[in-house]
Parts: sequence; C-alpha cells; structure tokens
Amino acid sequence: METLMRLAGARAGMPELRLQAELHDAEGRWIGRFDAVDDKTRSAFEYDGEQHHTSRRQRRRDPRKHQAARDAGWRLMVFYQENLLDDPVGAGRRMLSFSGRPGQPVRPSLARLLDERSGDGTESAVPFTGFGVQHDPLR
Repeated sequence: METLMRLAGARAGMPELRLQAELHDAEGRWIGRFDAVDDKTRSAFEYDGEQHHTSRRQRRRDPRKHQAARDAGWRLMVFYQENLLDDPVGAGRRMLSFSGRPGQPVRPSLARLLDERSGDGTESAVPFTGFGVQHDPLR
C-alpha cells in the first residue's frame, strides 16, 4: 500500500519522494521512520495499515512519533487503505495540495508504466481510469 501511495503521488505529478526516511529533530534525536517524505516542503506521508489499529504498541507509538515530527517542523498526512483503493487520483492530488507543490508533467515513458495494464486478462487492484493521463500510450 505504501507503493500505491507513492504511485498515486507520482501520477499526480508529485516530485520523487524520499522513501523509508528516518527523521531527526534539531538536536539529532531520532524521531522515527516515515513511509515517504518531501524534504523540500518538509511534508511526510504515512500509510496506516491494519497493524496501526490492532497493535497496542503501534497505537501508542504513532501519536508520539507524529507529534515529534510536527514539533520538528514536519507536516504529516496519513492515508488509509480506502483512500488509496477507492480514490487513488484524489489521494495523489491531496499529496500535491498538502505539500504545496505544483503538479509536474508526467514524462510519457513514466505515464505508460503507471497506466500499464496486465496482458493476461487479470484486473488490477487499483483502477487506472481517471488518473489524468497527460499522455495516452494507446494513441
């Protein structure tokens, strides 16, 4: 799901994010590892899967980690499964808006990969229609 979050951002024109980023405060103390960050805008993106709800340890750790990141000047956006599966286009747009970055055109070669469909008749878990394709590889 972290990959789907990153791909939703890429599809919306989000610049490359630093993945599995370890953040530290001004004194160098480790805050935690975050799924993806935009260092330029100090925006952090997290996917909270089932373990964030079923593990007492995780539920207790997350708020402290998130607050420590905010205290260090980072902004945090958290996604859940339904955000990414039900509306990947919206998720990518929210990432852009949250970071304050303008969408960058998606290179045609990357757009083709992001829009690629299986050739064996299987269906993707993520609907690819409506991604705002800037290049139609079928034309």
